[in-house]
Amino acid sequence: MVGARSRTVVAGDGHGDENPGAQHSLRDVKALGIAGQMHGATLLDKSLQVLRPAILWNDGRCAEECQLLEDKVSASRQITGNLMMPGFTAPKLLWVQRHEAAVFSQVDKVLLPKDYLRLRMTGELASDMSDAAGTMWLDVARRDWSDEMLAACDLSRDAMPALFEGSDVTGQLRPEVAQAWNMPPALVVGGGATTPRARSGSAWPMPVRRCCRWAPQASTSPSVKGSLANPKARCTASAMPCRAAGI
Repeated sequence: MVGARSRTVVAGDGHGDENPGAQHSLRDVKALGIAGQMHGATLLDKSLQVLRPAILWNDGRCAEECQLLEDKVSASRQITGNLMMPGFTAPKLLWVQRHEAAVFSQVDKVLLPKDYLRLRMTGELASDMSDAAGTMWLDVARRDWSDEMLAACDLSRDAMPALFEGSDVTGQLRPEVAQAWNMPPALVVGGGATTPRARSGSAWPMPVRRCCRWAPQASTSPSVKGSLANPKARCTASAMPCRAAGI
């Protein structure tokens, strides 16, 4: 956690590891929002222990698995609104199944990186629509996990976290975390993935406003009301509150 006027980082013991004298009191914090990079695969066993280092969005090892998944599910682009690409989560899991079978056999839960932080902070297994849309397992029109897309990776919805809108409260800080950070038991709000949260922060009005960003990669993203037909998947779609679709 970063202080508003410094680069102070709150470590596990509640003390900043940079500029400790500049740390702000967190006693008045009422709620926390969570945002993070999309697509990464954090694999947990039945004890919710991490099985291997997370495979992040910029890991391109699973190009072959992308084609295999599109061959398995001919309607994948209609279901997910996206073209299968190595950055997404689903082909990463298929790669683990094909190349790290011993690890895959132990997978009980799959979380996105920021959702793993939520688990550590609150004890809750949850995700939001915007981040889930980047897994290739979300039926973006139904706003629910797609059993067909999960089955193509030999997974089921039992391995997935509960889904919430990004504006929903998804938990409360665990008492030991609040104590370590010298905070009250603040509510944790879902938040979302990087680009969708940037769109929200731009206060976009309907029907369309475009959001541009340059880190960690350059992109330009309009937001539109509702779920759009995107049969050729030439745009990357995500799901946002108020039934908006980021493209």
